[in-house]
Amino acid sequence: MLVVIIAMLAWIVLPASAGATLKIASRTSAERLSVARDGSAVITWREGGRTRRAVVRGDRVSYRPRHVGRVRIGRHVRPAVAFGVAQVVLPNGTRYALQRVRRLGQFGRLAAPELRLARWRGAQPQLRLTGEWVDHGRLPRICGTATYHGAPFYGGAHTLSGRPLDALGRNVYIDVLRAGRWFRIMGVLTRPRGFALLIRDPAWRGARYRALVPGPNIDGDLAPDVTAAAPMPAAASTGACPFSSGLYRNA
Repeated sequence: MLVVIIAMLAWIVLPASAGATLKIASRTSAERLSVARDGSAVITWREGGRTRRAVVRGDRVSYRPRHVGRVRIGRHVRPAVAFGVAQVVLPNGTRYALQRVRRLGQFGRLAAPELRLARWRGAQPQLRLTGEWVDHGRLPRICGTATYHGAPFYGGAHTLSGRPLDALGRNVYIDVLRAGRWFRIMGVLTRPRGFALLIRDPAWRGARYRALVPGPNIDGDLAPDVTAAAPMPAAASTGACPFSSGLYRNA
């Protein structure tokens, strides 16, 4: 019985993960967002034929809230974020948004669409994607920068494979367009000067590339996920990347 109670409590109130936006649910529809006077985000949606509700206070999600403030503040605006389904702007400039993100897995398989909450101040993160050719024009290289409020965001400790080991670390997930379909290549770490991926495998070459990065979780902000896209760089393109090839592994 004690184990069951603990498991139920863990399900009812969930802390934020190391990511930026908070996952609310999967396979949702009819999503609605409002903000209570105390700053709590109130979210309702349809899932499995039922109407569900969650309240987010700070970085905690409550799926069975005992009290929900009735006074709503802010104004609804057209979503200005990637994958946006709802957005509210408060009088002090704080922004809340719901994003429906469907992540791409291996071999082009799509994961279940996730409903995620973002909350931030000022401009949203900026992701820039470009490319060049290196090794005397033999290999293409996809690269760019990820910044928030003008400063790059990146972590410290990470595994040899590039998985971040702290809350500030971020991977930029890069996909390639081949034969009309998107395929995941891999995630590469953001660094102080940007990120880059050397396209060594011919299967990684395609007409176009796109990238997705979870926004940083800084000073209470749950910054939104952002995306960018760029074509295969022209054969004569050089010097476009923010740092030289070989400085980091796979870059």
